[in-house]
Amino acid sequence: SNTCEFPPLRLNFKKGQLDETLFDGQDKVKLVTHCRNGDRYEQNVVKEYLVYRLYNVLTPLGFQVRMAHITYV
Repeated sequence: SNTCEFPPLRLNFKKGQLDETLFDGQDKVKLVTHCRNGDRYEQNVVKEYLVYRLYNVLTPLGFQVRMAHITYV
């Protein structure tokens, strides 16, 4: 199946709630994670991150991305 076991999460914050934080000026943050368990799928997230960063070198119009380590409980 092509359905992702871990769909992206969109976090919506009140305007100004993230002032003076890493996300200052944003009120919506999208968290994308690996789609399935296993190292292979985790590497896909790293590859996607690197492609976005490379695109940012070419144009300021791309998504602003950050890598984060998240532990699911």
